[in-house]
Amino acid sequence: MRKEMNYTKDKAKIIISDAGIKPVDRNAFDGKVFNSSNFKIYILKHADDYLYVGKTKQKIGTKFLQGFRSHNKDLNGERQAGYGGYKWITPFKNTNDILQLYVFDLGALCNGEHTEAIEAEIVFEIRKASNKWPLWQNEIHFFNEYPDASNEAKAILDETRD
Repeated sequence: MRKEMNYTKDKAKIIISDAGIKPVDRNAFDGKVFNSSNFKIYILKHADDYLYVGKTKQKIGTKFLQGFRSHNKDLNGERQAGYGGYKWITPFKNTNDILQLYVFDLGALCNGEHTEAIEAEIVFEIRKASNKWPLWQNEIHFFNEYPDASNEAKAILDETRD
C-alpha cells in the first residue's frame, strides 16, 4: 500500500508572446517545484476555464520551451513527425491574456504511470464538474492499477479553484 501523497505546489501567472511562454509575476520559472526532478502535474487555466492538464519530469521552463518551439515548427510546416507542441499557444499568443499555471511536485514516491493516472483523473473530474473537457486537452490515459489516483486528483484540483 502506498503512503499518502504529500505533494508540494507553486503557481505563476504567464503570458505567451513571440518570445515564448513567460511568467509575469516572477523572474523566471524559478523555485523548487518548477525545477524538481520528480514527476509533476501542471494545470493551465484562463479565468475559470481549464485549458490543459499535463505531466512532466522535466523542469517546467524546459517543458514549456520545448512545447513552444515544437508548436512554432508545426505552424511553419517544419515538423517532420511526432510532437507538435501545445495547441493552447495560438489563441493566447501576443494577446496579453494572463493564464494561471499551477504546478504540483508529486514527490519521489510517484512514478510515471501513477502521475499519468492522476493527470487523467484530474481531467475526468473537470469533465464531470463542467460538462466539458479542458479546452485544449487532446488525450488522457487511465491506469486502473492506481485506485488512489482519483482522490489524489480531487485534492489537487481543489487547489486550483481560486
